[in-house]
Amino acid sequence: MKKLTSIMIIVALLSAMIVVAVPTNVSYASGPDYTPIDVADAPKYDIVVEGAIEPRSHHSYWRVGDIAYWLIGDFYYGVYRLRTFQLKAIGNTVEIWVQTDLRWPTGDPRPTPTILDAQIQYLLNEFDNKIYPIEIEYFGMPDFLDGSYAALPGMLGLPPDYFYEENGRNVILVSNIRDENYYYYTYPYYIAGFYSTAFEYYFDRNIISIDCYQWERRLGPPGYEWIPGIPVTRPYVYESTTAHEYQHLIHRDYQPSPETFMNEGCSMYAELLCGYGIDAQYLNSYFYTPDNSLTVWGDQGDINILADYGAAALWTAYLSDHYGGADLIRYYVQSGISGIDGINNALAAFGYKERFDDVYHDWRLANLIRADFPGCRKYNYKSLNLNDPEIIPVRTYEIGGLPVPWTKGTDFGNTVTILGYDTGVSKIGPYGTDYIAFENWTKPGIGFIYFDGDDVAPYGWELTEEGYWWSGAANLMNTLLVGKAYVNPADPTLVLTTYWDIEDFWDFGFVQVSTDSGQTWTSLANEYTTYKHDPDAHPDIIANLPGLTGWSMDWVTMSFDLSAYAGQNIMVGFRYMTDWATLYEGWYIESASVSDTPLTLTPVYPEADFQVTVVMALVIDGKTLYIPFDMWLNDKTEKGMSVGHAKKPDYTILVVSPVMHQGFVDYSFKVTKLLMLCKFFDP
Repeated sequence: MKKLTSIMIIVALLSAMIVVAVPTNVSYASGPDYTPIDVADAPKYDIVVEGAIEPRSHHSYWRVGDIAYWLIGDFYYGVYRLRTFQLKAIGNTVEIWVQTDLRWPTGDPRPTPTILDAQIQYLLNEFDNKIYPIEIEYFGMPDFLDGSYAALPGMLGLPPDYFYEENGRNVILVSNIRDENYYYYTYPYYIAGFYSTAFEYYFDRNIISIDCYQWERRLGPPGYEWIPGIPVTRPYVYESTTAHEYQHLIHRDYQPSPETFMNEGCSMYAELLCGYGIDAQYLNSYFYTPDNSLTVWGDQGDINILADYGAAALWTAYLSDHYGGADLIRYYVQSGISGIDGINNALAAFGYKERFDDVYHDWRLANLIRADFPGCRKYNYKSLNLNDPEIIPVRTYEIGGLPVPWTKGTDFGNTVTILGYDTGVSKIGPYGTDYIAFENWTKPGIGFIYFDGDDVAPYGWELTEEGYWWSGAANLMNTLLVGKAYVNPADPTLVLTTYWDIEDFWDFGFVQVSTDSGQTWTSLANEYTTYKHDPDAHPDIIANLPGLTGWSMDWVTMSFDLSAYAGQNIMVGFRYMTDWATLYEGWYIESASVSDTPLTLTPVYPEADFQVTVVMALVIDGKTLYIPFDMWLNDKTEKGMSVGHAKKPDYTILVVSPVMHQGFVDYSFKVTKLLMLCKFFDP
C-alpha cells in the first residue's frame, strides 16, 4: 500500500485476514471433496494489477448487473489481485458481487464453478434475516463504513466515490480464492472465505470474501437440489462461512489485536448461534490429535489446521455452556482484552472464581469423559452432543501390562493427522493434551504412576548445526538470548557479527542492555538500527525500538557504544519480536563480544508447567464410570506420583497437559507394581 507502479502497489498495511478452510477425495463426477479452512491473522500483501485499468465513472451507486473492480486474495503467492466483479444482488444490509472469471488455471481438470442467481438470493436472505441480526445482537455492531475514505481509488486513478454507498451496506465478494488448492488440485484443503482489514482500508466498507467452489453441493440444507440430480452433500458450508467471517469483522472492530484461538473460537460459535452447527470433521480432527495446542494457532502446521478449528470450536462452546453463556462471550469480545487475559477478565466480571487454567483443566476432561456424572455435568457439553456416532472418541495411547518402563511422550512418535499426514511434531505445545491408557495390569491391578516433565519449554533461539544462534520464526514471538559481560572503560564496545532477514518495519531484532539482572532492558542504537516502524506495528515492538529490520543481504560485523555502562557488569540481550502475521527467515548471530571478551550466550526459555490428571475408568455392567483426580507436581522439578487401577476390564488414563504459554516440551512416565515402591523424588 505504499506506491503504485504499472504492475504492483506495495502494501505496507497490517491486514488481519481471517480465512476459512475444507480434505479431498478426487472424483470429478461430483468434484473433489475439499475441506474448507480459515486463515486467522492476515499478511500484509502487495496488490498486483494485470493490464490497463479502465477509469470508469458510475451513477449514484452501482446497480445489479454492473461490473466494478474489487480484489481477490492469492494466498499462495502472497498478493492481492485486482479483478472485475458483477453486482448480483442488493439486500437490506448486504450486497453480493461475483468475480466475472471463475476459471481454474490452464490445464486444471476441474470444471469452472457456477454460481446461480437463486443461490445468490438465498445467501442474501440468510445474511439479511439471520446472520446479520444474530451477530450484531450477540457480538456487537461493526464500525460504520460507507466508502468515503477508500484508499484504492486514489491508487488506481478511479473516481473518489467509486466504493461509496451512503447506507454503509455490507459487501460479500464471491471469488475463486487462490491458495495451494487453486494451483494444485490434489491439495486437500481450500480457503472457503476470509476477512481482511486491508480490504477495509482499500474499500472503506465492511467486507468479507467467500469462495466459489461447488456451491451446488455446499450451500443450503442437506439433500436440496439447486441443479436437478445434484443434491447438497456438504450442507451449510457457505452460510456458516459467511457467519464465521462476519464475526471476524465485528471482532476486529472491538479487539484490534485479537488472539487467534479465541477469534476463531468466536467465529465457530457464530456458526452455532446462526443454526448451522459445527461440521464433525473439525471436531474429529482435534479429537484425533488432542496434543494440538489450543492457544498456539497452527502449532502442528497447516496440514493439521482443522484440529485448531476443532479445538477452538469445542473450547468456546464449553466456555459458553458452563460460564455465562452467550453473554460472557459477548462481554469477552466487547471488552477489547484478548486471549487468556480477556477470558480471565470476563470470568471475573461475571463473578466466577475459576480462571483460564481451571476451565482448561475441566475442558480437557470433558473431551474424554463426555458424561454428566461425575463432576455435576462439568465434564460434558450442553450445546454439543459428543456421543453422536459421527464424533470419534478422543485419541488415547494404549499401554498394556506391568511394569511400564520409563517412557517419553515423544516415544509415541510424530503426531499424524486424521487424514494420515505426518506433522513432523512430536513434542507437545501449550495447552495441548496427551491421553495415555494403561490396561491389563496383573492382580491386584494396582500400580504406582510416576511422572517427570521438562523443567523448561524451549522456544525461539536455538543453536544451528553450523554453530550460529537462530531466532526461530513464528508469529507473536518475543524471545531473548543473553550473555553477561564487564564493560572495560578502556574499550567500552559491543561487537556483533550477525545476519538478518526480518519483515520490514513490522518485526525487529533488538540489541539490549540490562543493569538489573534482566528486570529491565534498554535497546541500543547504531547505524544499522532504526526507530522507523509501520504505523500499525505491534505496540510491544514499538516500545522496544530502536532495532534491526529488513534484510542485511550478508553477514555484517557491527559495533555498539557502551560508554554509558563503562566499569559496570551488565547483561547483553538479543531480543527477537514478531507481529501477528508474515514471517521472514529471522535473525542469526555468529558471535558477540564486549571489550574484546567473547560473550557466552544462553537462551531464556519459559518455565514449563503441567497439569496431570489420573482418570480411573471402572467398567460396571458394560458402562464406564470415570473417577478423575489430579497428580500433585513439584513446581520446580515437575515430578509427581499417583496410584492407578487397571485390572481388566478397568483401566486408568493419564492425562498430561503443558500449561505454559510458549514453547514445546516432553515428559516421561513409568508405572511400577504395588510392592515396587522406588526412590523417585529428589531428597
